[in-house]
Amino acid sequence: MPSQPIIKIAIWKDTRLEQLDNISKDFIELLHINGFTIEMILEYGPLQIAKILGIENPMHN
Repeated sequence: MPSQPIIKIAIWKDTRLEQLDNISKDFIELLHINGFTIEMILEYGPLQIAKILGIENPMHN
């Protein structure tokens, strides 16, 4: 009798998800409405997102 294939499922937590804790949920929703996915938010980071949104100096107080 042939053996059944073994299926291995890897489950891991993307550590980048912890970055979302530092972003307002309302801001994440606003970004999502404007076409940003969670993956894009995590991949681009705040400075790149600010640049895409046309914010010239996001760190200026």
